[in-house]
Amino acid sequence: MYARYLAAVAALFLCTVSGCDPLPVPPLAQPAAPPEPVVRAPKPWPGEDGQILWNRWTDEFWQQARERDQPVLLYLATPGGDGTFARGGVALEQLVQQEFAAVRVDPWHRPDLARRFGAGGWPTVALLLPDGRRFAGAVDVPPANIRMFLWRLRDGFEKRRKQIVESVERHQRDLPAPVLTLDVEAVFAAALAAHDRIDGGFGTAPKFPESSVLAFLLEYGYQRDQPRAVEIVHQALDRLLASPMMHNGGVAAFSHTPDWATPAGEFDAADQADLMHVLVRAAASDAGRFAAPARALVAFVERELYRPREHRFVGRRVAHPPAAGPGWWSDPATYADRNARLVSACLAAASLLADTAAAAMAIKVGEHLLAHCLSPAGGVRHLCGAEGELAGLLQDQALAALAFRDLHRATGDARFDEAARRAKGYMERHLYDRENHLFRETSAGMPGSYADGLLPSGNALAAALLLEVGEVDRARALLSGRRLRQRPTRRHATAALALLHADSTVRDPR
Repeated sequence: MYARYLAAVAALFLCTVSGCDPLPVPPLAQPAAPPEPVVRAPKPWPGEDGQILWNRWTDEFWQQARERDQPVLLYLATPGGDGTFARGGVALEQLVQQEFAAVRVDPWHRPDLARRFGAGGWPTVALLLPDGRRFAGAVDVPPANIRMFLWRLRDGFEKRRKQIVESVERHQRDLPAPVLTLDVEAVFAAALAAHDRIDGGFGTAPKFPESSVLAFLLEYGYQRDQPRAVEIVHQALDRLLASPMMHNGGVAAFSHTPDWATPAGEFDAADQADLMHVLVRAAASDAGRFAAPARALVAFVERELYRPREHRFVGRRVAHPPAAGPGWWSDPATYADRNARLVSACLAAASLLADTAAAAMAIKVGEHLLAHCLSPAGGVRHLCGAEGELAGLLQDQALAALAFRDLHRATGDARFDEAARRAKGYMERHLYDRENHLFRETSAGMPGSYADGLLPSGNALAAALLLEVGEVDRARALLSGRRLRQRPTRRHATAALALLHADSTVRDPR
């Protein structure tokens, strides 16, 4: 096994962004199934990443990195996805702090940086040029190998810097022209090809619920009269709901094995919201089969994620690492995107289940969003209540606007309607690129992408918002596909779902 790690490390430092995709290094062992959630009060995460003095991602940091002219070591790690630097002692600390400009970023706090520099999971180690361009990286490097890994990369950078820079620049020049089209049928075909006929769901290990794909397939099956698509969704739900992935009604973030038998010790609020939407949509035609799981999921959210004193949802619950003993850690931050998603999902479930308590919970959280997440100018703070922190991400803006519209529809409260208009107005003023006819991810960032990964984001959500407010032509134009740089895959499911809704609206303008 050690030789396999050495081979991966040796190959990766030669891997620039133009030559090949960085190879993820497999974990040493799969963690056991999560323990019972016996601890409810928030407390510090018992991290194991040593005493390295990491810098924060600021303009001052980048100015110093350019002045030092050293490679930038970016460590993308979040509680539950850390530990790469747990071993190594003083020698590793000196290597990091003397040979690199080292910065650590929590991908939950900076999803824009995570999408730009991540290597497919956490923890990610990325190497950047002093001007911020990425040239190498890997995910889940074993702690025992991180020092050798960094030395090889540092040596390669020092001896082959000219070739690395030329390769990065060649990659930027040679990017394929964005001529591919977002095609609903192509997304369906991609999902069909990845379908696991034995265990349900899509792909192999690690295996995610991929509720965005299920939502697309369900709507595709209903609209296009494709019973096979509906069957795939029902099979996935049946297998998932009967597996250890479900814990007291909630769904774990992923399974380490394709059969759903070894769930990760993490419960993400976004996964609960997305699965709730799928269950509500499925229960609309088969209540006897899916209404009870939807009700159990709402109960899990209320019991494990809702904080009634503050009227907010926590973003996630993570099982302690084995060395820290049994228990669970609740992320103390309030994330606008997770709260908005759960507001919309709970309102949808409350309508199906006639659950007044779920509706009341969602409305209370909506009040919190309004008071602590939305600025007077309409910018949505990613970390609610954190003045001066990241605000105005496209995903946050669209999700908050959609949640406020759902709240207005449920309550008739004009404040929610005004808040939705404010959030959308900020998007239009600060994020819309009129020259290219798309929304950018941030006001100072790179253009947005259709690819939404396992969680909906970007222009796909912007299109959903445009459809919600009746701007069908703009939504279709946004999804036209001129900017796709790859063939459509199941990762484009949210955009394809919006396109389905656009087609449905055109056929039935009511």
